[in-house]
Amino acid sequence: LRTNFEVIERVIRELTTLVKNVAECNLRGRSKEFTLKNENKVKGRKPCAFCQGEHWNNQCSEYPDVKSRTKRGIEAKLCFNCLGTGHQRNDGYESALKTARTEVYELHAKNIKVEETLKKIEVIVINLQKKNEATRGSLILKKPRVDFKNNHEFEEEISRLRGRYDELSKLLKCADELPAKLEAEATDTAHVDILHRKVEMLDQQLNEKNVELLQLDQRRNDAERSFGEHKQWLRDANYRIGELTSEVNEKE
Repeated sequence: LRTNFEVIERVIRELTTLVKNVAECNLRGRSKEFTLKNENKVKGRKPCAFCQGEHWNNQCSEYPDVKSRTKRGIEAKLCFNCLGTGHQRNDGYESALKTARTEVYELHAKNIKVEETLKKIEVIVINLQKKNEATRGSLILKKPRVDFKNNHEFEEEISRLRGRYDELSKLLKCADELPAKLEAEATDTAHVDILHRKVEMLDQQLNEKNVELLQLDQRRNDAERSFGEHKQWLRDANYRIGELTSEVNEKE
């Protein structure tokens, strides 16, 4: 809900800025109302350029707003600079007409954008209201009113509520103690990690010792083989000595 409200606030701020811009554009359009700057320099007062009445152009009640005066000026082919007629050239009129059309088009486009934004905001607000009502309905415990017949039932209900309150208190206490337990478990986990590293180091040392034992066994086997060769050489030597001794005895 908080996120949805933040979205609404942001959209409302954007909409406010857009409305201000549209208001400024409307103000600039209204500030271009036809005035009698040139007529003020001449003595006397000319008839109203819009209705030919005896009043100033900006006091015309028959064409009171800018839209009607602009339409009347286009129909009468008035100069948008001096509100006069009979000019040989109407460059000022054409330029003013083009500018007015451009501003009207821009204002129309901005109004369309504002209407689309308002429709989107309306849809968002409706959806948020529905979600808010659904959430409120799920959070608020709706329980019918209970009328107790006697004090015994009332006391039983009070006792049940007290038991429920005790259970909730225990749950809150467990929730308060949970961070400390988690921290202790995290510390135990750190100790376990240290023990795992020590076990890995001891396992590595054991593997190194096993390699050394294999090397020693190889050396022992080599020594036993060499010892067997020497024994065989001694037996052969003794046998040869016995043969030589027998030959000597026979010659004597």
